[in-house]
Amino acid sequence: MGSTAPGLDHYWRELSYGNINIAGSIVLGWYDLPQPLSDYQQGYLNNGLNRLFEDCAAAADADVYFPSF
Repeated sequence: MGSTAPGLDHYWRELSYGNINIAGSIVLGWYDLPQPLSDYQQGYLNNGLNRLFEDCAAAADADVYFPSF
């Protein structure tokens, strides 16, 4: 997770030219999605990625105030 290689923070800072970092990020836990991974992968080109985003956001909705992001 660190800011030096090979840390995750270092990765995002380098990839985004310093525009993205994980400093101050809070991990709230793991969330179960309503569908197995294979369902999102099969429909990737046909809205699978949108369904994945919607299901992830819905799963964390009770814990995250999304307008802050």
